[in-house]
Amino acid sequence: ASRGVDGPAAELAELAEARKSVAELTSRRVDDAALASELESELAAARKSIADLTLRRVDDAKAQAEGRRRDAECVRALERRCAELERDAKDAEARAESLRAVADQKRRLS
Repeated sequence: ASRGVDGPAAELAELAEARKSVAELTSRRVDDAALASELESELAAARKSIADLTLRRVDDAKAQAEGRRRDAECVRALERRCAELERDAKDAEARAESLRAVADQKRRLS
C-alpha cells in the first residue's frame, strides 16, 4: 500500500484502505442480513400457505367423507324401503291368491 511512501503517510493510507475494507464488509453483512430477513419472511409466508392448503385439504376430505357417509345412509334407507315394499308386494300377491281361491270356491258352490 505504501508505493514508495514511508512512515506515517503509508500507515494512514493502509489505515484508510483497512477502514474501506471494513466498511465494504459491514455493508455486505447488512445487505446479507436484510436478504436473509427477507428470505425468512418469504419462507414463513410459504409455510403458512402450505399449512392453510393442508388444512383446506383436510377439511375437504372430511366433507367428502361426511358426504359419502350420508350417501351410504341414504342407500341403506332405500334398501330397507325396497325390502319393505317387496314384502308388501308378496303379502298382496298372497292375499290376491287367497281371494281368487275363495272366489273360485264360491263359483263352484253356486
